[in-house]
Amino acid sequence: MRKLSKKQWLAIGLVGVLLIAGAIAVITKKPSEPVANPEVRPTPVKTAAVKSGSLSQTVNLAARIVPDAEVGVVSKITGTVAQVPVQLGDRVNAGQTLIQLDTWDINLQVQQAEAALEVAQANQRSAAALQANARANLERMQQLQQQGLVSQRELEAAQLAYDQAAAGVADAQVRQAEATLASARNQLANATITAPINGLVSSRKVDPGDTASANTPLLTLVSIDQVFAECNVPESEVGLITPGKAITVKVPAVSSQPISGTLAQLAPAADAQSKAFTAKIALPNPGESIKPGMFGEVELVVAERRDVLLVPKEAVLERGEQRLVFIVKADQAVETRIKTGISDNLNTEILDGLQLGEQVVVSGQTALQNGTPVETTGSGDR
Repeated sequence: MRKLSKKQWLAIGLVGVLLIAGAIAVITKKPSEPVANPEVRPTPVKTAAVKSGSLSQTVNLAARIVPDAEVGVVSKITGTVAQVPVQLGDRVNAGQTLIQLDTWDINLQVQQAEAALEVAQANQRSAAALQANARANLERMQQLQQQGLVSQRELEAAQLAYDQAAAGVADAQVRQAEATLASARNQLANATITAPINGLVSSRKVDPGDTASANTPLLTLVSIDQVFAECNVPESEVGLITPGKAITVKVPAVSSQPISGTLAQLAPAADAQSKAFTAKIALPNPGESIKPGMFGEVELVVAERRDVLLVPKEAVLERGEQRLVFIVKADQAVETRIKTGISDNLNTEILDGLQLGEQVVVSGQTALQNGTPVETTGSGDR
């Protein structure tokens, strides 16, 4: 056997090392993983059916509640307040005493006027007696003058005396005294200030001991068995309403439900500054729960539709100038262009593009594309 050379031994060793390394690589190599190919998951959505119904489009106008009547109670005379028998919020009837002024001085004036009238009436009686005597004397002098027993001068003196007695000065004095007494009694009556209407005391500005000045408001009365919602109607909508039209009003402080009212007054001309027309809607207020000064919202119907196709308002998307919805067919979202009409707070009228009963997406539609797989998770029908 021939002895191997050193080079041959090196070659054999190198081959062995390579074989061992290859074996190790084979043993430690991990199996290759397959390439993932996950299945596309459907998008969860909620749908609602296209339905037929009626629709009203409204314009909401801010309004304030005003009373049926509001009266400021004033005094016709100046005087000291003696009594105020009513309090804020009291209900009063027409003719009821609200304020009593002190009448001491006025009573004295009445007594003086009564005495002056008595004096004038006494003078009137005395004057009547003097007139009768002067007339008799004149007639006697006329007879004597015809007989030539008295001069013309004596006859003229008798005539003058009669004319003076018949001048009616005493009668005029009586009428003057009567007028003075009537004025004093009127002042006495004016010292008692009464309610001009049935209503509630909404403000009280005087107390006993205060001085009430003539024509200065002392109390305010309001009548709220019926109230009005006062609003400004824009020029574009004023032609849609006429007095007598039924209009609903919301008063949030009283109820979340609208209150049915009637258009009672509509200004014939627009306000010079706002360019709007003032309207007053009469509202029944049997429990007086609606208070003057409250905020209201008038719902003015500007368009109505009956027996039309409707979809929930949130189903309609706007992309540029196009309006569209997604309908569900065979578990896929189908983009559908539509033509819409009027809308209210809940629904939109469909003029073209949909059929009754089709299912439109109302939730989850913003991320959809035409053909996107979908999974219906609930109904959005209302």
